[in-house]
Amino acid sequence: MYTSLVALGREAHAGHRLAASQSFAFAAALPVVGLVGSELARAAVAMPVAFAPDGAEDDGAPRFTPVAVMGVRQGQNLFVAPDGRWLGEYVPALLRRYPFALVRPDGAEQDARILAVDEGSGRLTTDGTGIPLFDEAGGLSEHLQRVVGFLQQLEANGVVTAAACATLAAHGVIVPWELSVQGADGAQQPVGGLYRVDEAALNALPDDAFLELRRSGALVVAQLQLVSMQRISVLSHLARVHEQIAAAEAQRPKLDEMLDLGGGDEIAFTF
Repeated sequence: MYTSLVALGREAHAGHRLAASQSFAFAAALPVVGLVGSELARAAVAMPVAFAPDGAEDDGAPRFTPVAVMGVRQGQNLFVAPDGRWLGEYVPALLRRYPFALVRPDGAEQDARILAVDEGSGRLTTDGTGIPLFDEAGGLSEHLQRVVGFLQQLEANGVVTAAACATLAAHGVIVPWELSVQGADGAQQPVGGLYRVDEAALNALPDDAFLELRRSGALVVAQLQLVSMQRISVLSHLARVHEQIAAAEAQRPKLDEMLDLGGGDEIAFTF
C-alpha cells in the first residue's frame, strides 16, 4: 500500500499540501486489510471478518490479527472499483489513515513514533492547492493534528485488539477457515490462509474461561467475527459487479474506433 513512506518534516515538506481524494486505487491489490477491535461492530455488518496469522508470541504460540476479507485471490480487492471508487458500506481505519502512518525511527525506543507520509501517493501538492500540512508558525496544521490523534487511537486500540486475539488463541477457539466464495461465473473459489472462531469450542469453554474472554473484550471480538460470516455473499456480489463493469467497458467504443479515418492517410488542412 505504501510505496515511499518517509518522515514528515517541516523543512523537507515546506510548501507541500495534501490533495483531497476519494480514490482507493492504492488499496486495489489488497485482498485483506487489518482491523482493530473498536471498528469490528461496523465492519462485521459490511464484510466478512477473519483472523490472519501475525507471527508468534514470545512463548512461540501463534499470533493472530482480525482482518477484513476483501478479495478471493492475491492482488484483488473487490471493494475497489477499476476507477478507484469504494464499493462497500464501510472503509477500514487502516485505509482511512492513508497516506499517513506512525512509524518507529531506526534505533529508537519501542514506543517512539513519528508521523510519516507516503510520497508516492500522489497526494502531496506544491501548487498551493489542497489542505495545509503546517500552520504559519511551522507546527502541524489542524488537519494533521486530527490525523495524529486518529493514528494514536488506532495504534492504542491495536494493542488491546492483539491482547484479545491472544486470549482467544490461548483458549483454542481460533481454527483454520475452509472458506470458499462463489465467483461471478458461479464456481466456488477457495480462499486459503484465514482463520475463524470455532463456535462449538467457544460455547464449550468452562465458566471461568468464558468470564476471562468477557472481561478481556475477547468475547465481543469472537462474536462479531461469527456474525460477519453471514456477509460472505458480499464478495460474490462484488465479483459480479466487477464483471459487469468489465463487460460495460469492453462494449464502450474506443476513441480510435469512433474516429476511424480510413487507413491513416495524412490529412492536410488548407486555410
